[in-house]
Amino acid sequence: MMYDQRYVVAGENTELNCKILQLQYTGNNLSMIFVLPNDANGLPQLESKITMTKFKSLFSGMWRRDTIIRIPKFKFEAKYDLKQVLSALGITEIFDPQTANFSKMTTLKPVYVNDARHKSFIEVTEQGTEAAAATTFALMGGSVGGPFQFVADHPFMFVIRDNNSGTILFVGRYANP
Repeated sequence: MMYDQRYVVAGENTELNCKILQLQYTGNNLSMIFVLPNDANGLPQLESKITMTKFKSLFSGMWRRDTIIRIPKFKFEAKYDLKQVLSALGITEIFDPQTANFSKMTTLKPVYVNDARHKSFIEVTEQGTEAAAATTFALMGGSVGGPFQFVADHPFMFVIRDNNSGTILFVGRYANP
């Protein structure tokens, strides 16, 4: 279990009946956002209610505050054959040496894509969260009224988001804390 107390962006959303925690990666370009239903069995209901508009509204109820954080350790790794996915989407020319056109990138011929693979990696440990080569950092402190409690002792959603564009890069769920 990751246990920490630090100043982070966190809050609650009454419409979706959940708590939200944002952990920024080094450089502040990416964040891992945890969405924890208040009801221990509320993840299916949360997943059915959340839309992109509602997801964006989660941030209006968040601010930087002293937070006690408890998140179970987990590791997620996935590999995808993008050649198969891209071909299914109709993107096939780049894989054919006869039709691929990379003339704006190189003068070499024939140049084509032989294979395309994607690998995702997310890990939460006692030290924090890691995605690719980015890690979180901790700031300690206190606040009036006691710290906000974010205890993920039941199923939750998590999102990796680009902070500059707001683009969601990855969405996952953890069902067995």
